[in-house]
Amino acid sequence: WLKQLGADQVINYRATNWWNESVIPNGTIDFIYDTVGQLGTAQRATGKLKSGGVFVEIVHRGPEVGLDANPLGDCVQIFVRGTSESLMVLKDLVDSGIVKPRVQQIFSLEQARKAWSSSA
Repeated sequence: WLKQLGADQVINYRATNWWNESVIPNGTIDFIYDTVGQLGTAQRATGKLKSGGVFVEIVHRGPEVGLDANPLGDCVQIFVRGTSESLMVLKDLVDSGIVKPRVQQIFSLEQARKAWSSSA
């Protein structure tokens, strides 16, 4: 699915140490979208970016995860915190068909903890 979106390489971060130079050489990535937000991810990710590369991190674990305080070169870092306004924009994009979500699994409200764990 990710390759259909244009990804050259898809890595399962649970099974592979993506920050290892032999997996992803430094300075070779155009864009990184972090939906996990673990401590240390930003520092590892920005080293992988090409000149002018972009690192986007959404808030999953709180703002203390943050961005890389000392990014290399001219990379761009974006920290996204979901708000009700941004969720409404996303809703409108989905309703209009511009964004087409891919539903992997549906959880009941009682399974909220399991859903959260599955998303990270």
